[in-house]
Amino acid sequence: MRNDLLMGIGFVLVLLVGFWFMHSRHRPVGVDRPAAMVASTGNDNPMRQDLMAAAGIRTAVAEFYVSMGKMPKDNAEAGLPTPDEYRGQTLRSATVNPDGSIDFEFDENSGKDGGHVRLVADLTHPAMGVQWHCESADYADVARAIPNCAYVQR
Repeated sequence: MRNDLLMGIGFVLVLLVGFWFMHSRHRPVGVDRPAAMVASTGNDNPMRQDLMAAAGIRTAVAEFYVSMGKMPKDNAEAGLPTPDEYRGQTLRSATVNPDGSIDFEFDENSGKDGGHVRLVADLTHPAMGVQWHCESADYADVARAIPNCAYVQR
């Protein structure tokens, strides 16, 4: 009982932090972006900022899994806006897949029009909750822009 309460409080805190990140960003208007955004490092990287702003998606998917015992099949079942409603400096959409993974599609300002970064849910350690692994087959230097994200060849 106590663990469930602590877990619930933890999820609420993560949700609040994600919400804060999503709504506290400042987007410069009219600033030209270099073509290879993925090569940009540091906290000013637009791809990294877009993924941080979308942290609430991970939280919603994890909460759905904890409460329902399965992954949501799509954005709607997770209680999230449609994929195209997630827009950012380089982010074009964010899609929840039936396996719980989350696909982020980026525009040409990221260095590749239609490039994808995927967060894969890891459920192998139930006591740890849902853990996430980041990967991309479209950006060879993805780890420079998004730490702990791995390039995977397909």
